[in-house]
Amino acid sequence: MTSVDLSRLSVAQLLDRFVKLCLQDEEAANSAWVSECDRLVVQISDVKKELQKRPGNQHGALVALFTHPNLQVRYHAAANLMSIMPVEARLQMEAIADSKVYPIAGHAGTYLIMQELAASERRSK
Repeated sequence: MTSVDLSRLSVAQLLDRFVKLCLQDEEAANSAWVSECDRLVVQISDVKKELQKRPGNQHGALVALFTHPNLQVRYHAAANLMSIMPVEARLQMEAIADSKVYPIAGHAGTYLIMQELAASERRSK
């Protein structure tokens, strides 16, 4: 995907771009193109950051993607909403992990384990 000035896109266009990047990330992950995955994850994060810059911090708009039929899209939406919607995002991650659709189910399971370890560390301090 070519470089785009995200500041010129509407929230709906940013969500569309987020979905397209997630679908490309799924293709790259399934093909084991690690450097492509890394590049796409940065671009996905850039879309989230642009949504956060919008009046009223619009990155909560990603919640609309929780009903997307593609698990990769739902995974990235949940990961990017964990800080502001932890319960809902966790439920999405659990559903993805329980789906047994690999490799994304494994990624979601690992994400949940890492979240639990981080929470455990914070409690022990």
